[in-house]
Amino acid sequence: MEGRLALVTGASRGIGRAIAERFAAEGAAVVVNAAQDCAGAEAVAARIVEAGGRCTVAMGDVSDADAAERIVAEAVAALGGLDTLVNNAGIDISDGTEKVADFSIEAWDRVQAVNLRGAFLISKFAIPHILERGGGAILGVGSVAGLTAWKHDAHYNASKAGLHLLMQSIAVDYAEAGIRANCVCPGVIETTMHTDWIETSPDGRELEAEILARHPVGRYGRVEDVAAVAVTLCADENRFLTGALVPVDGGYTAV
Repeated sequence: MEGRLALVTGASRGIGRAIAERFAAEGAAVVVNAAQDCAGAEAVAARIVEAGGRCTVAMGDVSDADAAERIVAEAVAALGGLDTLVNNAGIDISDGTEKVADFSIEAWDRVQAVNLRGAFLISKFAIPHILERGGGAILGVGSVAGLTAWKHDAHYNASKAGLHLLMQSIAVDYAEAGIRANCVCPGVIETTMHTDWIETSPDGRELEAEILARHPVGRYGRVEDVAAVAVTLCADENRFLTGALVPVDGGYTAV
């Protein structure tokens, strides 16, 4: 990743933070984005700079078209260009009990807006800049929930399946122009989002035991597990790797 210019959305915590920090450790200059958690984003940037890396912050909601365009413009201005994009920003607002007919329209629309529309908007505005650099890499942080449906989480499942196909569409549309696009598809990862989901579900502890049992390795993943694969999918040495959906799930999709 030496010399790469990367924008990572939703990078104030969790998987996005780990990817931003790993990219910087591998030599990339990074812009971290967050919608609201300015303090978290600034803390990530500070850690990267303290470790000798180059990092700035671009705040904004990726689901808003004007904000998405500005985020990309700020990243390009800060870095002097852009050749790597990680579409990581995402939300899940299920309580673990709602079936398809139970979801509010507002909840459905909000999850699609952030998880899918946001990735489209950021990619739309970033692609011309990546083309100016002669190509690069775009990574979607998908989910095993986009490969096999999670119970009572229809809006999240659909958003991640859509993200997978969006990244594959970018892969086939821009392969000849030198842009590679892939998806890393985590299983359950130890993040605040997962903890909040379990704690707000009426059957959270039973649900957690059921989910953990689906991971043959016997544990949840760590954000560093995902970041390691993210580097592989974006690194220049893997120029023949595009359009892939790569589970990082402790065997979840193998059983």
